[in-house]
Amino acid sequence: MGLKYRHSKMTVYELRIAQVNCDNNFDVIHVFIRASSADSAIDLKTGETLAANEESRKFSEYWTLIRRPSAKTLQKPGLVEGSCPNCGASLEIGQATVCNTCGSFIRSGYYDWVLAKITQACEWEYSEPGLIPDWNVMKQADSDFNLQQIEDRAGVVFWMMRLSESSQSLEPMQRFATEAFCEQYQLLNNERGYSYMENVALGSVSLKGFRITKHWDSIFILVIWSGVPVTVGSQNRILEKRRVSQITREIYILGRRHGVKTNQNNTLSSAHCPGCGGPLSSTFAVTCSYCNTLLNEGSNGWILERITNESDPAYTKVIERKTTTEKDAEEDADTRSARDIVTIMAQILLADGITDPDEMKLLNKIAQYYDMSEDQVRSIISSLQAGMVYIPAPADNRESWSLLLAAARMALADGQISPVEKRELILLAQHIGYSTADVTRAIKAEERRRFEEMREEKHRLAREQMQSELLKNKENEPEEDDES
Repeated sequence: MGLKYRHSKMTVYELRIAQVNCDNNFDVIHVFIRASSADSAIDLKTGETLAANEESRKFSEYWTLIRRPSAKTLQKPGLVEGSCPNCGASLEIGQATVCNTCGSFIRSGYYDWVLAKITQACEWEYSEPGLIPDWNVMKQADSDFNLQQIEDRAGVVFWMMRLSESSQSLEPMQRFATEAFCEQYQLLNNERGYSYMENVALGSVSLKGFRITKHWDSIFILVIWSGVPVTVGSQNRILEKRRVSQITREIYILGRRHGVKTNQNNTLSSAHCPGCGGPLSSTFAVTCSYCNTLLNEGSNGWILERITNESDPAYTKVIERKTTTEKDAEEDADTRSARDIVTIMAQILLADGITDPDEMKLLNKIAQYYDMSEDQVRSIISSLQAGMVYIPAPADNRESWSLLLAAARMALADGQISPVEKRELILLAQHIGYSTADVTRAIKAEERRRFEEMREEKHRLAREQMQSELLKNKENEPEEDDES
């Protein structure tokens, strides 16, 4: 809030398309980037450099880009170049969601690829939407409902929450939350004192389920983030405590009136008016000055009802409802995040309260592959020991097997599993109802997957080389003389 980051000494080590998904709403490309840079934090008001790293740090991220199935690759400048992808007029990126010249919704994905989100590699996960409980029920009621808009909305709500904390004001939240939530939030703050988070990082936002009723619909979203807690005393003095980054997992419950439909034009424009798409006259406006739309009572979009945790009965009841597709699926395309795997394994392996060096080696090996530092692993363990983080145990055999496969996959990241690492995998398996033979089966399944992946990559490179040679030979062929 009031900071910008400048990157220098940028080096890209790896850039590849990790996954592609298509449905009736969007084509989605997930791009994996492994790079390094030296970062500086700069105060927006003064221009002063507050912190700077002389040495480059490595990072891994997934960039998710979306566009409509009807969109075609542009043969002219588009959003990246600062032009309207429809008419070509110059744009002030970030200031409007509608082109002033042609009226096109520029971030709708109808004309060009749009960056939907950037996710740290350790937080990235993917789950087929059809496996989310009651997904099909929601799609029948609202055919344009999509994950991208929900993730965008929840991300905006999250940052408005942080702004409310740091500014000690409800104004940032009033447009995005119910009056009841705002009143309760104010009451809690008065009771526990003023506190906020520094060095905040939003890890991931993922839709987990629905509660659909006759008059009101609710969605349950898992938000994972981190920050350093800061507590301010009665005389506005910061109380000195141990400054350690804290992992937080929260469930955001957003609601809207039943029957409200998704506006596809505003998919990635949650900070703009959902009615007309216009920029709001104030960051904290509750009513649009262009069309007079009321923004915080659920008639025009999703608003925050409350924030809870993963042990809340209302949440557990929602995620326990399995769709027919999910119950019958033996395998699916789920990809669980590395942080989830590390957290669940730490939660299980450290249940006896003892931090074993061998257990730490396996956790750090998995974390290192995804550019998670040992400090981040220690932060996870510290949060678990303090009772601030809890991940529900796998709900069924499918989730348990997916967890074991993911752990085997990450342990095999360097191509081998030591006897000590296999022992820790066996201990994990026993906690979730599997045997030593199942661990061996999981490792072999992962080895087969790696072999097939490497073979496909080898064939792809061979095809590309053959096509390149054919093209080169064609260019070198002598031109035939014209016949007289």
